This record gives sequence, structure tokens and C-alpha cells, in this order.
Amino acid sequence: MSQSHNAIPVVPFDATRYMTNDAAITEYIAAALETGNADFLRLAFVDVTQARHKAEEGLA
Repeated sequence: MSQSHNAIPVVPFDATRYMTNDAAITEYIAAALETGNADFLRLAFVDVTQARHKAEEGLA
């Protein structure tokens, strides 16, 4: 028996799109610190690095 599903397109979340200023970056890092999760904090720093790179390259 085959079922037809209407797939909902899913776009990966990109936090860097929302880091448009220092206040947004600070809030993001603060939220990551509050979790107490070192892996999440590391990923947050990667996101910030990528966001700053995009801003420098004019990609943001």
C-alpha cells in the first residue's frame, strides 16, 4: 500500500541571517551561555564568526 504525502519544504535555519548588529550577536552568545552546553556555545561562536564574515564580504 502506497501513501501519497504532500511534502512541506523545509529550509535549514541559519542563525547568521539574524545577526545584523553587535546587540543581536551579544544576545545570541548570552543565550548560548545560559544553556550551560559547551557544544552549543562552540556552535554559537562558529555562527558569529560566519555572520561577521558574511557582513565583511557584503553577503549579509
